[in-house]
Amino acid sequence: MFDPADLADVRRMLDHTEGLVRRGVPVLFFPEGARQTGAELGRFEGGAFEVAMRCGADVLPVVVRRTGDLVPRGSLVFHDVEVTVTPLERVPAGTDRAALVKRVRDAMRAVFEAA
Repeated sequence: MFDPADLADVRRMLDHTEGLVRRGVPVLFFPEGARQTGAELGRFEGGAFEVAMRCGADVLPVVVRRTGDLVPRGSLVFHDVEVTVTPLERVPAGTDRAALVKRVRDAMRAVFEAA
């Protein structure tokens, strides 16, 4: 079982994910690390961006809206909710993690603010 509070577990997961990306396997990260219940973006964690930079892989941001309404916290029941999925332009990883996080977050925030 993966424990996100255990730094050794996090390192193993990132190393494993890096191997997948290097083999050309697409991976999906939720950069906030946890489901958000409101319409605001949460704080982005750095793992996905670290993997992208180490592999020289572009980041393809995708905004998924209303998933919190689809399956509310504490519920196992799916509700009849229209979820929207908006793929954005690819962002080259570059070499500066803070700049990469900012570029991706700014692009995703623009979608949230336009709605």
